[in-house]
Amino acid sequence: MKTQYQVEVFGQTFTLVSEKGSEHIQAIASAADRRIREISMQARTITPLRVAIMALLQAEEELREAMRKGFK
Repeated sequence: MKTQYQVEVFGQTFTLVSEKGSEHIQAIASAADRRIREISMQARTITPLRVAIMALLQAEEELREAMRKGFK
């Protein structure tokens, strides 16, 4: 059964709907928050959208590399 969860990422609250448990959803949100905060400290931009896109691009690159190495 799908459940709604409230999570906070980079100071913004989001409602996620998932069949996964609360711990799973919170772990993903925490990892995203960490990644975005790290990038925002390194980047010379403070625009939240730009930081989020940079984090997404980095995550996609890591995912593709893992898939290329055979991890699924």
